[in-house]
Amino acid sequence: MKTSNIAFYIFMFLAMIAWGASWVNVKILGKYITADELIFYRYVITSITMMPVLLYFKFSFKIDFKTLLLSMLGGVIMIVYTKLFYWGTYYGT
Repeated sequence: MKTSNIAFYIFMFLAMIAWGASWVNVKILGKYITADELIFYRYVITSITMMPVLLYFKFSFKIDFKTLLLSMLGGVIMIVYTKLFYWGTYYGT
């Protein structure tokens, strides 16, 4: 196996662990915070942790109008997903 393939599989494994842990975390947090607070904290933390990555790789922050509209649509879809994710873990067993 190539070194790059090994790194890929390690990162995929870690991503699946993090994804699975998020369900447990939201189930526990659901007792203490609302869905709106969860959405706010989740995306603020994501934005803050992505800034160093964007700055390190020197990605441009300029976007055109079409990309802005698509980003806004994607943002709305992610908010709906997170709200349903919260409700599913809150009301589900």
